[in-house]
Amino acid sequence: MSTTVYLIRHGERIDHIDPSWSCTASQPYDPPLSPGGIRQACRTGSHLSTRLVTSPIRYIFSSPFKRCIETAEEILHALTSHANRECRISTVPYVPAPSSSFLSKQSPQSPAPRSLSAPIFNIDNRLSEWMSPSYFSHPPYVSAHSSPYAAPSYPESYTQMASRFTDAFNEIVDCAFGQMHDENGSIVIVTHGVGIKAILESICGHDVEHVGCASITKLSKTAYSGWKVGMVCDESHLGRNSWDRREGHVSGPSSQASRSTNVWRNDLTSTATSTSWGHGGFATRTLALLG
Repeated sequence: MSTTVYLIRHGERIDHIDPSWSCTASQPYDPPLSPGGIRQACRTGSHLSTRLVTSPIRYIFSSPFKRCIETAEEILHALTSHANRECRISTVPYVPAPSSSFLSKQSPQSPAPRSLSAPIFNIDNRLSEWMSPSYFSHPPYVSAHSSPYAAPSYPESYTQMASRFTDAFNEIVDCAFGQMHDENGSIVIVTHGVGIKAILESICGHDVEHVGCASITKLSKTAYSGWKVGMVCDESHLGRNSWDRREGHVSGPSSQASRSTNVWRNDLTSTATSTSWGHGGFATRTLALLG
């Protein structure tokens, strides 16, 4: 049986294009996606469902931070819409809480047959942002979700964070693929740039400098081989022109998460007309002229 994991960084967050957002936000350390970030997540989901994935995605795991859940919701929506399948909410071994009206409308009591079922959605605290004092002045409040794992300790060193992500990755892979009972399948993990960097360094020995918003990293292995990298932080599915993009980097322990972002102004200011984007509860918002 082959094992394929897609590591996806969340889409662009609202405070990267509107710095004043945090001044009035009730949870300034947990920003949602920007309108452009929602579009990035939609395109990522569409790419996964129609072009990239060769074996069905069985599980989606997400960090509990809003921007990751919203990204995961858009991916889930694309996958279920493309195959006309019903969403399944995990009960074993992970127990997520529906984070939106889209998820809460689904019926976990009556899952579709295995061949037609959509991915099982899970929220995992171990995939949380790095609890660094350079990111947060105090432990961040994150909306409560059911997860069998405690929130990461604060403060957290880079080494502790890297170990947390590596352990989570290994356990998620072992547990999820054990549940597949030798069926072919894939896993999607939606998390933060610094976590993807840590996983690639530990699992594959890759030193990654840039982890773009909504980028896709593909890892695969068989029972007789180690992890192989199919793509690293690929953004080609977003279809942007290089002159429209401002890039930041996740380069190591001294980098700040807020510096790692891709912003395409043309996408965010292409219309001044209010337009609805996204399908998740948090992810349904209005596209307006920003900045």
